Amino acid sequence: MNIDRIKLRNWRRIDAIELSFQPGINLIYGPNETGKSTIIEAIRMGLSGNPAGGSKEYRQLIPWGAAAKAEVELDILAANKTLYRIFKSFPKGEAFLAIPAKGELKLAENADVQTHLNRILGIESGLQNLWDLLFVKQGEVLDIIDPDRKKNPLEPGLKLHIEEILRETAQKELNQFQQTLEKQLNSIFTATGKLAKNSAYHQLLIDERDSGEELSRLDVLERELLEKAEELEESTRKHDELERVIKEHTLIAGQLKQKKETAYALEKEELKYKPLEERYQRLLAVGLETGALERELPLLLYQRNRLIEKLAISIAEEEKNKSEARQRLEQLKIKKAAAVVCDTNRLSLEKVDNLYNEIRELKEEINRQQTILPHRSSMARDALKKELANIETRLEASRRLKQEMDEIELKIKEEPLVTEKEITLLRAQTTQLSKQKGTLEAARSRLELQLHIEPITTEAIDLFMRKDNGNDESLSISRPTAIDNFLRLELQDAERYRLEFSGSMKELDLQGLEASVATLEAEIERTFARFRVRDLQALETHYRNCLQLSQHRDGLRRQLEDSENPQAMKQKKLDIEAQLRRVEVLSKAYPLPPLLTEEAVDSEKDPLREALFIADRLDELKKRLDERLEGTSLQQLELAHRRLHDDYQASERRLMVLEPLDINLVDEHHIEKQIEKKNEIQRRIDRLSDQKRLLEEMNLDPGLKPASPEEGNPAEAAPQELRDQIDRSQRKLEGLRSEETRLLDQETATSLRDCFLAADSRLRDLKRQLALLPPEDATLPEEIAVRTDDILKTLKELNLQLKRLDERHHRLMGEIGGHSVIATQKDNEEARHRTLLDHIRKHITAIAASRLLLELLARQKARMHEQLFAPIQERVSRAFARIVGDRYRITISDDLGLDIRARIADDQFEDNVRDAVSFGTREQLSFIFRLAIAEQLSKREPQVMILDDSFVNTDQERLEQIIDIIQKQENIQFLIFTCKKNDYARYRSQFNCIDLTAGRSGKSSV
Repeated sequence: MNIDRIKLRNWRRIDAIELSFQPGINLIYGPNETGKSTIIEAIRMGLSGNPAGGSKEYRQLIPWGAAAKAEVELDILAANKTLYRIFKSFPKGEAFLAIPAKGELKLAENADVQTHLNRILGIESGLQNLWDLLFVKQGEVLDIIDPDRKKNPLEPGLKLHIEEILRETAQKELNQFQQTLEKQLNSIFTATGKLAKNSAYHQLLIDERDSGEELSRLDVLERELLEKAEELEESTRKHDELERVIKEHTLIAGQLKQKKETAYALEKEELKYKPLEERYQRLLAVGLETGALERELPLLLYQRNRLIEKLAISIAEEEKNKSEARQRLEQLKIKKAAAVVCDTNRLSLEKVDNLYNEIRELKEEINRQQTILPHRSSMARDALKKELANIETRLEASRRLKQEMDEIELKIKEEPLVTEKEITLLRAQTTQLSKQKGTLEAARSRLELQLHIEPITTEAIDLFMRKDNGNDESLSISRPTAIDNFLRLELQDAERYRLEFSGSMKELDLQGLEASVATLEAEIERTFARFRVRDLQALETHYRNCLQLSQHRDGLRRQLEDSENPQAMKQKKLDIEAQLRRVEVLSKAYPLPPLLTEEAVDSEKDPLREALFIADRLDELKKRLDERLEGTSLQQLELAHRRLHDDYQASERRLMVLEPLDINLVDEHHIEKQIEKKNEIQRRIDRLSDQKRLLEEMNLDPGLKPASPEEGNPAEAAPQELRDQIDRSQRKLEGLRSEETRLLDQETATSLRDCFLAADSRLRDLKRQLALLPPEDATLPEEIAVRTDDILKTLKELNLQLKRLDERHHRLMGEIGGHSVIATQKDNEEARHRTLLDHIRKHITAIAASRLLLELLARQKARMHEQLFAPIQERVSRAFARIVGDRYRITISDDLGLDIRARIADDQFEDNVRDAVSFGTREQLSFIFRLAIAEQLSKREPQVMILDDSFVNTDQERLEQIIDIIQKQENIQFLIFTCKKNDYARYRSQFNCIDLTAGRSGKSSV
């Protein structure tokens, strides 16, 4: 089919639109939100939607707030060259299928429309998703090649439909031959592929296996004999090697004995040397530490004295702060007591003040209402009287209006009426007549026409003109030119020149203008005669008079319509008289005072209701006033109020002058905060006093003198830390002096040094002597002893190995004697095994032949199956290679699935590269695959493909290749919707282009 036209009304954001399409390529342009996807949806709903449906999907088609239904009308051209019209409305709407050429002959209505339409298009009822294959919506272009997507248009029913078009039934002879071969193999193998136990081939295999096992056993025996011969030879070689090693180890054992004696002598000397070395090294270290402490202690003592002075200064400052904090706390307590008194006076004053104000307001309200009530009663009485008089006046006016309207109706019938349209037409005719007369006078004085053309560009301007003599002439000009004596002129490319006309017309045209002037004058005169006037001004005056009469009549009619019914006005008059009697009673109870205030004369919408409301209000206010006073008077209440006010002001002034002045409202928080501050100061004083006392009570060496400030500037330290450091230094100094006395032990430092150097010399001589004795790699006594034990143990093990080798040598000599018997048995078994293999080879040949035939049959079937999809496979591969080059290989599986493989070498491809391929390349492959399927389907029925911005990720070069492929399709109509105007600019003259922003269909520029 081909879509010829679509018409939409009330479809989402589209009020109404009509588009016409042509066979081949149609390009529909529109920016985002202009309705491209809506049009595609409407085409799909027109071809497969259910008008009777009322689901949310169908309700959303109607614009929000609209009462009408969404309508779509499609004209499609079927394969039989018949134009059909489909109409559907949603939701719960109607549908019909008609033939416009036969006067909208309806073929089906409502529920029968879809069945009849599917039969015309050759589509089964279960294949509605064929449109998901051919109509590629924006964002769903990859559904057909992405296996992870749940929504894939190639569902099983559609795949079967495609296969039915391509597939032929496999030949029966191939199936029968395949069954015969499978039966032969089944006699040898079971269904699971195992050998049948009752077959001859199975028995041959068992015999061959037994023979092979026997041969293997004989081979093992033969290899064992050969290995034993080799082992005998190896045993002899090891025997000789062991004898040589035993001699070497015996020599090393003697050398180790001599070196061991020297090592023991060195060890004894080291035992004497180590205590002497440790005592000498410790004496040196003690001397260094003692000197450092003797320099450090005077500096620490100076730092202690300085810290005691600082602590004394800090304690004095904190005592001063503590006194200030105590004084401020007393001030806060005094000010808090004054604040309590002030607050009590304020609460009493507020209570009396509230009562006083409430009573005063009640008195004022009573006085005001008593002043207003008489005037409201008087106004209500006057208003009721006026309303009675007004009703009488309206009754009389209604009678007069009726009489006046009857007179105007009679006058309008007697006068001929003129309309505004007639006045406008006559005015235009008069203006036209004046212009034509002016043109006629000018034409009579000059009968030549001249045209001045001035080119704007340097290019020549082509024109065609007809001369006065009737001859045609073509002319090309490139500079300003004047032309005359012509009847008709045609110019091309109106953007490249300017022209000016001057002159009049010919004799023949002059006669026609005179006749036109006479006709127009006669028509104007007939109009004046019909309305009995002589000129346009008089007619306009007559029109205004008629308009005034008509407006006056309409006004009277509206007044009569707005006026009340006389019977209703009489009933209203009786009601007003009853209300007037009620007001007279109220006026006697509250007489009107002689003087009027501004408030009293203020008008109200309903004076009667206001007067009754004020009377009820007065009773309620008087009752409330008595309740508030409770037996006292207003003057007594004022005296109490004044006394409390004076007390409050006095307490407030006293509070403001009390310290601290920076705090107005004293509460528990301020006092607690000040107490905490005082306590914190006391804690700091206690802490500083403790630190000073600890420093003063230190036990110091009486002979220790503090350093002067010039001798060093020690780092500041905390009191406890400084005290601990001085104690540690003193204790350490005493310990070092005691240790120095103990190390010398009635010996001088010089004699200790001489003993240490002599012992060190003797030790070095023994070490050099030990290093020269072999073996050189063993120097310590422990190592030499271990090496000696290892040598003796190794000699013992080597002798045992030598004995075992002798015993094994004699045993191997006895075992090698039976080699000839095993060789004869092996020759006989090899002959039997060769016979069995010949029989098995014949069976294997028969089985291989059957399997080969089955494989050939499978290949033939596969080849036949591949031929089903060969057109699609070949089409997709060729078109895709044209777009992206020979970089990928595309394979279509049996279920119409796509496999993408990337070329990594000349004949090598990498599998499963779908995710590695760019989004744009997959987008192009998806379209080529859909196009190939549509091309095969179009061989039975012409198809329509709709593309909704399907190439947004495709560059211009590849897009041109795709357009070239599309243009070669003959049985497919393409509707390409896009928002990228420039991508298709070069094809504006080749395609049927539709611009949705212009609001028109057919040929238009994109």
